[in-house]
Amino acid sequence: MIDAALKVKDFDEIDNVKVRSYAFRMLGITAILDEDYNKAEESLLKAQEVLSESDDELFTECYRAINDSWLSRVYFETGRFDECREMLDRWDGNSMFEQDVYREILLRDLIIPYYQVRCMYQIAMIYEGSEGEAYSDVRERESEISEICKTFIDICEESGYMKTELYTLLLLQSQYPPVSPEAKALVFENLQKVYDQLFNEQNISYANVIDGTVLNSMQDMVEAEQEYLLYVRRNRLIALTIIVGIVFLAMITIFITQRKTEGIRLHKVFDKYTTRLYN
Repeated sequence: MIDAALKVKDFDEIDNVKVRSYAFRMLGITAILDEDYNKAEESLLKAQEVLSESDDELFTECYRAINDSWLSRVYFETGRFDECREMLDRWDGNSMFEQDVYREILLRDLIIPYYQVRCMYQIAMIYEGSEGEAYSDVRERESEISEICKTFIDICEESGYMKTELYTLLLLQSQYPPVSPEAKALVFENLQKVYDQLFNEQNISYANVIDGTVLNSMQDMVEAEQEYLLYVRRNRLIALTIIVGIVFLAMITIFITQRKTEGIRLHKVFDKYTTRLYN
């Protein structure tokens, strides 16, 4: 998609500031998914730079928050935790995360990415430099950040972002395995719940595909049977027409033959009578 868009027009040549910033952001997000974090950072910073040309404060604030959220993901993935925290703290408590009208509009682009990175960051901070610390200290810190993770999990489940939740929980489980029973329960119980839900949804999807295939096959069979019956009726009608035609021609032939035979017989009788009359 990005390559196709670039073929149409270079992003730097886009006149509309909003569209140009959005284009660079999508380029950055695509690079994150490809794990090309250098390109991702460059593109997202460019998306931020473009916004300085706009006088529309409302959309500019939204776009800056979105870009910063994705930049925090880049900084987290590259281990630059101080810069990651700076991006997250910049928008902590902003009304866009609290008011329903913003949460609904910005759910995909801002709310989910922001809470995802904050959850991963908070978990990572528990284990950074924790080697050699007492178990009780690690457990206490895990309890402190559990609400952030619960908030992220609740948002994902309420809005149907189960795959995002699954990716995040698996990442935390593999890179930052929980220590306390409470944290383990939070991660493992939600992992199981996500697996079950995705499995059920997948089964429903497969069932719908199979049902659709079966229904299509049944429809094809019905249509084929109808065409066959129509073909049989047509052939029967043709055969009946031919038979009626043959019978009709036979009757005509018999009738003509009988008339001809009767004529010959009458002619012979007439000739015999005439001969007797004159003799």
